[in-house]
Amino acid sequence: MKKKSPLITSSNKIKSNENFFIGFNLKNQCDVEMNDKMEKILNRKLSPLTQSYRSFGSYHLKKFLIQIRTKFKIALESI
Repeated sequence: MKKKSPLITSSNKIKSNENFFIGFNLKNQCDVEMNDKMEKILNRKLSPLTQSYRSFGSYHLKKFLIQIRTKFKIALESI
């Protein structure tokens, strides 16, 4: 009787672990970039009278978050 090979071999486990850590590191890098950008945007001096500056900051924050999301998706797809 032929012995069935296991579906998960040790080399597959190692490869999936490497991919996980690569993805995890990319996510952390994106989080750091996002936090830095958010701090810069939020630390701008905004007077309560000028709502246009507030909407300007939130627009750039949204734009940046979309960029980070797409970079992360592309990075995960390339693994």
